[in-house]
Amino acid sequence: MKKILLLLWLPVAITLSAQERIMPTAEQIERFSRTTLNVVLTGENILLEAALKDALESKWKLTPLKFIDKVEFDANVGDANRTFLLLVGGSFQKGEEEKLFVYTFLNLLMGGGVSLDKLSEFLLLPVSCDGQSIDKPLLFMSAFVDIMQRHVLSIQQNPKLAKQKLDDRYNKNIERLVGRHLMLVKDDITYTVTEEEMAQSFNGRLRIVEDGDVEQAMTAEAKNQVIGLTLYPRVGSPKHTFCYNMLIAADTHELIYFKRHKVNKKQEQGFLKEELKRFGIYLRKSK
Repeated sequence: MKKILLLLWLPVAITLSAQERIMPTAEQIERFSRTTLNVVLTGENILLEAALKDALESKWKLTPLKFIDKVEFDANVGDANRTFLLLVGGSFQKGEEEKLFVYTFLNLLMGGGVSLDKLSEFLLLPVSCDGQSIDKPLLFMSAFVDIMQRHVLSIQQNPKLAKQKLDDRYNKNIERLVGRHLMLVKDDITYTVTEEEMAQSFNGRLRIVEDGDVEQAMTAEAKNQVIGLTLYPRVGSPKHTFCYNMLIAADTHELIYFKRHKVNKKQEQGFLKEELKRFGIYLRKSK
């Protein structure tokens, strides 16, 4: 069985398989708004933690907010009146093979368990990957916080959504591309899009851009612009790794699309041709 190995504080390691994830109960979902969000800052990744702290202080509206360290987390993990947000590292492994590559996730959990791996999970959202420039996750951090808040609110409105995988949940949002423009970084696409395709397949609503254009659009919260974000290892062998592809609205920070695929000979790292074909269906439509 392929597992995801979550590393909270080296050398502490917790192995969680997909079957071991604990979903929040209806009572925990209802209680979320009465808790205090405890954000665990360990000093392991200073840049990411600083960006997360700034984004939360600016954007977080659902509950009171508190920043804590590892010692306080360990002492209060069993407190059901606290929720916890952690930056956790993860890698994919098969059987007992050595772990390969490290991703970073935002992990939103409900307190009340005896240890980290016994807490109910509201969200596990990938935000960065080894070998990738730190600029992108820093640039998207405010969007990640807004995505997290919307995710919690939607679960509160419909608790059944807590059981859905992110792939199943957010692929349905792709229709929100209608009437918008899409920006994808050239290096994040697995094939070359021709000028003819740009005009015909995407109705002129797809732009192939550089990283600087994405930064400008996200910083300005450009209206009706949707930005592609792809997370995958930039170095070494892609064996046993995954690619996470997301579409995020620059102005509203909606998560319009989320898809994870295994990297192999048939599916390279980045946005796949079949994904762009799907995007084109909605980019060609008018409101």
